[in-house]
Amino acid sequence: MSYVAFGSEAGVLSLGSGNLPAEATITINAVNRFKRDKSVWELEDIIRDKLSHLEGVKRNDVYDFGATALSSIKATVDVRLSSPYVDGLGNASHEVAKAIKDVKGLTSVSTSWDKDFMEVSLDIDENKALSYGVTPYQIAMQLPIKGQIVGLNANFQSMNTQVVRLYLKGRFSKNIETLRLLPISTPQGEIPLSQIATIKRHLTFAKIERDKMLYSVDVNGYRAKRPVTHLTDDTITALNDANITDIQIDQTGDIAQIQDSFKRMAKAIGLGVIVLIMTLIAIYKSVRMAFIMILVLPLSLIGAAWGMLLFDKPSCMPSLLGILLLFGIIIKNAVLLIDFYQEYRAKGETPFQSSQEAVRVRFRPVMMTAFGTIAGMVPIALEQAVGLERLSPLADVAIGGLLVGTLLTLVYIPMYAYIFDKDNKKTNPINEVLS
Repeated sequence: MSYVAFGSEAGVLSLGSGNLPAEATITINAVNRFKRDKSVWELEDIIRDKLSHLEGVKRNDVYDFGATALSSIKATVDVRLSSPYVDGLGNASHEVAKAIKDVKGLTSVSTSWDKDFMEVSLDIDENKALSYGVTPYQIAMQLPIKGQIVGLNANFQSMNTQVVRLYLKGRFSKNIETLRLLPISTPQGEIPLSQIATIKRHLTFAKIERDKMLYSVDVNGYRAKRPVTHLTDDTITALNDANITDIQIDQTGDIAQIQDSFKRMAKAIGLGVIVLIMTLIAIYKSVRMAFIMILVLPLSLIGAAWGMLLFDKPSCMPSLLGILLLFGIIIKNAVLLIDFYQEYRAKGETPFQSSQEAVRVRFRPVMMTAFGTIAGMVPIALEQAVGLERLSPLADVAIGGLLVGTLLTLVYIPMYAYIFDKDNKKTNPINEVLS
C-alpha cells in the first residue's frame, strides 16, 4: 500500500512513515498554482497512474494534504465498520469498498487494514511433544536460534498451549522448509520440528483497530473536487444498496465534522437573529418595524444562492461566514432606510412620501456601501492569491447576495414600511404620484 500527499513544507520530500512495513507514505511539495501548468488534481492523476503500474502495489491513495476539515480525519469519506467480532469485518469492508468505489467524485477507495499479511501457523501436537519429553513451551523457547529473530505471539505459560504464532523474518520467510527442519532438542536427542508440529501458511491481519471497545475497520474514500455533501449522499445510497447487516456502520469523515459545524453555526445565526430582533424592538419601540427589517434577510439569500451557482461553489463553512457578512450589511441598510422613514414621518410626511424620501436620500450611500464591499471581494472571488481558494465561497456569497439583496432592500423595505404603517389608509398614493 502507498500513500501520496501533496502540500508539505517548501523543499521537503519525505519517503516512509508508513504504519506497517508493507506501507509507505510519500509527501511531495509542488510549486504554487501560479507557477505550474497543471492543477493539483491533474498532478494527483499523474502520480496515481504511475503508482498503479508499480509491481507489488496493492492499492494507492493520492490526495492533497489538508483536504480534510481536521488533521485527525483520515479521508473525505470515511465509513467506519464496527463489530464485537473481528472475523466478519474483513469481508464486510470489501463489500463496502466495492459498493462505494463507483461513487462519482471518488478518486480511490481503500481499507485501513485487511487480511494481507502472510502468517505461518505452527500447530504443536502436545501428545507427540510429551512423548519426547518436552512441552510446547520448551519447544517455543528453542525457536529463536542462531541469531534468527522470530516473533512469538501466544500464551506459553500453560501446558495446554498448542498453537504458536510466528511472524517470520529473514530466511524463514523465504523457505518454509528451513523451519520444518529446525532441530529441536529433547531428552531423547534432536528431532526436526516437523516431527512434532504441523506448519502452514495463511493470510491474516497485519493490524487490528478498535474503537469504543469494538473491532473497527475504516473504508476511506478520497476525492478531487466534488462537494463532500454530494459524495456523502451518494455513499449512503450505495451503502443502503449493499445491505450489510449485523455490523455497525458510521460516517466519520469530513461529513461528521461538517454536520457538527453547520449545527453550531445554525445555532449561532439563530441566536444572533433573536438578539438583533430584541435590540431593534428596544431601539425603535416597535415590533412591526423590527420585523420589517428582519424580513429582508431571507431575500438576500436569493442572490447568495445565485452567487454560489455562478462560481460553482458548494455550501461550506466559508459560505456560511459570507452569509453572516451579508446579513450584517443588509440589516445596516435596512436600519438606515427605516430610520429615515421614521424621521420623515415625524416631520408630518405621509407614509408614501416618507418611503420615497427615505429611498431618495439613502440610495447613494446604500449603493456605495454595497459596491465598495463587492469591489473588495472580487480579488478573493477570483482567487488571485495562493490560499484564497478556501475563502472564495465567502466572497461569492457576499457578491451575489449584495447585488440582489441591496436592490431588494431598496424596494421591499419602503414597501413594507408603507404597508404596515397604521396611517397608510388615510392617503391615496396614486393621487400623490399624480399630483
